[in-house]
Amino acid sequence: MGVFSPGNITTMEEARKHRTYALVILMLVYAFNFIDRRILTILQTPIKEEFNLNDGQLGLLTGFLFALVYTGFGIPVARIADSTNRKGVIVVSLTIWSAFTAISGLVTSYFQLALARMGVGVGEAGGSPPAHAIVSDLYEPEKRARALAIYSSGLYLGTLLGNVGGGWLSEAFDWRTAFMVVGIPGIALAILMQMTMKEPIRGLSGLKPSTEKITFMESFRHLWSLKSFRFYSIATGVGTFVTYGVGDWMVPFMERSHGMSRTEIGFTYGMVAGIAGAIGTIGGGIFADWLGKRDKRWQLWIPMWGKFIGGPIFILGLLSHDPYIALTCYGIGLTLAAAYLGPSLAVTHSLVPPGMRAMSSAVLFLILNMIGLGLGPLMVGMASDFFNDAAACNMADQAVQAARSCARTENLYAALKEAGMVTAKTLNSTDLTAAYASGFQTGDMAREAGLHGQLAYSFRTMFPHIENIGVGRDALRWAMIACVAITYPLSILWHMGAQALPKPTKPEAA
Repeated sequence: MGVFSPGNITTMEEARKHRTYALVILMLVYAFNFIDRRILTILQTPIKEEFNLNDGQLGLLTGFLFALVYTGFGIPVARIADSTNRKGVIVVSLTIWSAFTAISGLVTSYFQLALARMGVGVGEAGGSPPAHAIVSDLYEPEKRARALAIYSSGLYLGTLLGNVGGGWLSEAFDWRTAFMVVGIPGIALAILMQMTMKEPIRGLSGLKPSTEKITFMESFRHLWSLKSFRFYSIATGVGTFVTYGVGDWMVPFMERSHGMSRTEIGFTYGMVAGIAGAIGTIGGGIFADWLGKRDKRWQLWIPMWGKFIGGPIFILGLLSHDPYIALTCYGIGLTLAAAYLGPSLAVTHSLVPPGMRAMSSAVLFLILNMIGLGLGPLMVGMASDFFNDAAACNMADQAVQAARSCARTENLYAALKEAGMVTAKTLNSTDLTAAYASGFQTGDMAREAGLHGQLAYSFRTMFPHIENIGVGRDALRWAMIACVAITYPLSILWHMGAQALPKPTKPEAA
């Protein structure tokens, strides 16, 4: 990848002159990473309606399938980045994921969309590990957490732009146009990066440059042998289970529970998530660097306190019936929860030699993304479907009780229609007449149970009807609350990781 490249950085003096520009370029690449990844969340409702999907299928699409490919390809790509040109790996990866994002707008089925999003995952697998390694080589250890946090803030810049742009484009045009419009600019950024950004030699920041080739399993065994890494890597996964599980479903939640339009949600949620997440990520890195000078354990205590304080605030917002209180609480919770990324990466890089940095990021991201990105959105989607099933059965119970008390079928249909429990799309008066004639007045329990099942099936399958009525309106709300509450106690793993960090070695006397 030496074509049109400005060359390498070989001294720290040169690095200090170039590193701010390089950090901005890498942050923008990471922003495009998340624009292309997160735009799917703002487009879930029109995609769901066109392909007739349930929440579990959406969770599989936004979470598990993407994470499986993203983490699986992240390992060999990190291996390539640790032994070849890291900037070149990022340029090629950015081009691939941008192209597949644009292709996502051309699909005609759920299967094709899943393949396109997996293609995005293949490309994005080559974005972060080599970027982490470049940043670590450009910045001294005492400045590394802050630099990695600034880089990582691109995550929330991308979230902001993806939601604001995707929400507007999907309503002004359609969801296919949104995919194509956001995908194409990434290719231009790849060309700019190749032609203007210099790459530092490995191990530049105060350590001997390394040419040693290290495998994934060697990196994994080295890190997993450290008790501290075992604790805090699982903690990062559990933490992102919450941020992805809640964040990926905030747009449908605001649509279903608060009745907001996608353009309005895209702007308000995008601004809240983007600004709050960036403040939390950069602030977490700054505080970790500052407090870490006194005690290295603060680099893991900062994320721990963010998760402990942020969890109840997330739940408070989800319980609120005011959309702006809900978004405000989400923003505060996200600011606190986002403080983990820079410090956890800095600690990981401090535990490995220079030639293992990209691979160590891949190891951490494997754990983080399979637990958080892979399972968070999927589990919330499945829980939402479960609660929606319960809502459908609850409505069927009400319908059966109404049927028992009605003297005439017409009265039953009118009562259910007034309650918003039937429409022409779910159950019409002809269906109820047949059910009524089947034995409701005679107390035929078998036929009554049959109608209960018929009603439950009708209510459950006619989206978005069930999601906007009674208990069904709150199904996603309770699924998201469960996501936060179940994982909350595991925040203590950050403290256990901090306590197990290797003790710093004292410098030898001159």
